[in-house]
Amino acid sequence: MKCLSRRVRLIVITCFAIALYTYDIVSDILLDIAYAREESHALEFGLTTAYIIVPAIICNFVCVYFIRLETTHHNVYRTIELVLTFPFLLGPLVRQFKILILELRKKDSKRVQTHAALVTLLEGYYESASQLILQFYLTITRHDDDEEFTTRFLRYASMLGSSAGLAWALVSVRRTNRLHDDDDTTDESTCGSVVFFLATLTAVGPRIVLMALFASQYTFYAFVLGGIHWFVCSGWIFLMDRTKDRFKPINVFLKCLLGYPLIFCFVDLDYVYTEKAREHVPTRYKMAIYYLIFYIENWTMLGLWLRKTEHKSSWFLPTVIAGAAMLMILHFFFQAIYYKCCHPKSVEIPVLRQIEVNSCLYAEPDDVQDEMIESSTES
Repeated sequence: MKCLSRRVRLIVITCFAIALYTYDIVSDILLDIAYAREESHALEFGLTTAYIIVPAIICNFVCVYFIRLETTHHNVYRTIELVLTFPFLLGPLVRQFKILILELRKKDSKRVQTHAALVTLLEGYYESASQLILQFYLTITRHDDDEEFTTRFLRYASMLGSSAGLAWALVSVRRTNRLHDDDDTTDESTCGSVVFFLATLTAVGPRIVLMALFASQYTFYAFVLGGIHWFVCSGWIFLMDRTKDRFKPINVFLKCLLGYPLIFCFVDLDYVYTEKAREHVPTRYKMAIYYLIFYIENWTMLGLWLRKTEHKSSWFLPTVIAGAAMLMILHFFFQAIYYKCCHPKSVEIPVLRQIEVNSCLYAEPDDVQDEMIESSTES
């Protein structure tokens, strides 16, 4: 019954993920069409189009790589999966439908779930977070009284979809972290998942707002700051990798991609880039170092924006300052509550243990693994 309930729950969650992704993409496309119909919104149209197409190409490229990892046998299903991924750019949806089919057929979908979670992570930050910053930036900097109500409504609908997509990316990665632990005693409660989600959301939300505000006054330097942070985090991920294939071009490229989400919040990616989950630096130490730099950047961006903004006499300025301070305190509060009360091991902060886990970036294809198992059984 326990396995059945988990399977039903996973099917429901997968259906929700499909609906959420569809809404996010459709709302962005409708907003882009609305921009295209207004001559005064040529810049908005170009930027929104770029923020839809470029993340889609990146995510679907990763999907093709995962398809190659999962099977080497050429069959009609693999061909359909590849065609839907390129050129139709439906890879993230194909990932979710594949989980759904495997679960309905009562087959193991753990590895596909891991791949889908990584695609969701990349899609959530490359598309949703970037789109959210862009639309918030346009809301701040553009004051077009003649803008159609439909365009304004679609912008808010797009921002809502991007927020939901980003939130789901956070939940998806957390679920996958737990998926790689076979110990049933470490199952996380619903309350723990909610508290962890709130802790991450109170970090990501202010970060996106402050980046948009900073970009409204220092557009060039916003890209410079984001680029430096991206480069440092990608290097961090690369240094933590101890696998023999870490210097392969495809793996270096994937690590560079995984560095981008770390611009917005701390994401524990140990299960991604290790052949075995060895004992590394405890997560709490890595998180402490990361958020020290993170909040120095946040308050620096806020201070520089305050220095140049024209909103010094309006209600907007004290609201931003109070909101940034309050959400930072809430972030620390939720993190403390999670690790002290809601974590599966409560006060004991988790350290990666000696778990034999295949890396989702380096493992052999599923059909090759099956052949290896069969040959070892025969011998």
